[in-house]
Amino acid sequence: MRKYSIDSIDTSPPNVILALTPESNNSNPSIYAVSNSSSPTTAESSTDSVSVPEKIRWSCHKDVLRANSNYFNSIFNSQFQEAEASIVFLPRGMFSASVLDAVLYYMYTKTLLLEHDDKDLELIQSLYLAADYLGMEQLCITIEQHITTHLTHGFNCYCENCALIIPLLLSFTGPNQQDDARLSKMTLAIVKLLTQDPEKALPTFWSSRSMVLLLTQNPEMESLHEYLENGLLNHVNKNNAIESLYGCFLAQQLLEKKKNEFDTILLEMTISKVVKTGSHLLANDFDFYCTKYPKLLSCVDGVIYSFDFLIYVISIVLDSQMNERNASLLYKGIVKHLMCRDTVQNSSRVKSILQMAKDKVVKYIGANLFTMRKLNLIDKSVIDSLSQDLAIHPSVLTTDQEDIRRKQNTSTQENKRKSYHQVFGWNIKLMRTRFSFFLFGQHFKIGQKVQLLNRPIITTGTIAYVGKIPIKEGEQSKHAEYMLGIELDRRVGTNDGSIDGKRYFTTSPNRGVFVKPSDVVLL
Repeated sequence: MRKYSIDSIDTSPPNVILALTPESNNSNPSIYAVSNSSSPTTAESSTDSVSVPEKIRWSCHKDVLRANSNYFNSIFNSQFQEAEASIVFLPRGMFSASVLDAVLYYMYTKTLLLEHDDKDLELIQSLYLAADYLGMEQLCITIEQHITTHLTHGFNCYCENCALIIPLLLSFTGPNQQDDARLSKMTLAIVKLLTQDPEKALPTFWSSRSMVLLLTQNPEMESLHEYLENGLLNHVNKNNAIESLYGCFLAQQLLEKKKNEFDTILLEMTISKVVKTGSHLLANDFDFYCTKYPKLLSCVDGVIYSFDFLIYVISIVLDSQMNERNASLLYKGIVKHLMCRDTVQNSSRVKSILQMAKDKVVKYIGANLFTMRKLNLIDKSVIDSLSQDLAIHPSVLTTDQEDIRRKQNTSTQENKRKSYHQVFGWNIKLMRTRFSFFLFGQHFKIGQKVQLLNRPIITTGTIAYVGKIPIKEGEQSKHAEYMLGIELDRRVGTNDGSIDGKRYFTTSPNRGVFVKPSDVVLL
């Protein structure tokens, strides 16, 4: 404790003694007797003593007390006997020796008396309450300025010192803020600091021992935990979901290292809720984060965040948030946006991370394909690539309703085409084809585009063979018949260009068909 002499500040002799109220179990009443000594250290004992008694008396000047404190001004200017008293008792609990030392030091020097390099938060808090009790407005203002400027760096800092002080300070300002504008203002600033920026607040405050002390020191703090937690969750939104998840990523790493130091359950619960909120936003608007929000793209590029965080983000999204409604969008974002970036092609690690993510999504879609197809949940822009990854025909990924609608549209178009081309009951294309064949003989050529007739949907192809083909009926050979070999544009044929082991042209399986000339029209 710093030493000071009233005599060096005020040359007149002290004319009043301040004393702490006696303890109820004290057996030596003489220690509280009135003293006329002018020394402010009357109760100090020899340094050779085994134990140093608590200082209980301070010799002071009434004028100094009256000028600095509304409390003392009222006492000494009243009509009661206390005005002439030579000793004034102050209540224990509200005052201690160190607090009263600091109060008097400020009265005589206008300077704060603090220990431990100005970091004694407990003394500062007690001094504020004592100053408020004594009506020392200027001391309250000075303490507020000291807390704001020196201890908390303007309530806008996430340094190690603030991580220690801020939660503990809230345990003081919160319960005492009623009818105190200064403490109320500090409380609001602390709450804002603990909740407004999840990326910084989570690894700084929500992974600290001070936060545990704040939330567990008494039963009333359960509601405070809920209040702060809700405030934190309310600040997780579409525009900071990636950053919030990064805060969770760092906080979880820190808590893992501190499990042996303190109980981390409450903090882990809060972080888990933030993870759930952030990953939900990310999963259900994945296309936005893959195309318009730079932080995920920077993460893939390895610019801002580490690849370990990329694994973390993708894992929590796919493991906890992937469902039938967003799986197709997750696949689209990974395949069409993330895997196509130039930096991915040059980084084997990122490519491996995204490939594992793609495989996981493909596996999920394959297992839930029936439901996703039925509910029309597959994005049309990924049907081709997804069908290749699933090794199925693209038509399998379309819905039954789409098939019906497509057939109806095709039938309508076909009817319109027939109606348009029919004149006096004749189909002009069919008439031209058939009459040309009968009147002028063979006219079809390899390479001509044709449309097959008598098909439920429009079927087109290219002539790949023109000539006679032996037609068998049972085990007996029948006469050869003039046929056209067509390579179809879709896999709706019956062969690959060969019949009975003899090849007439070559195409892929189910892309070939043989028809009579009268069954096609030239396009």
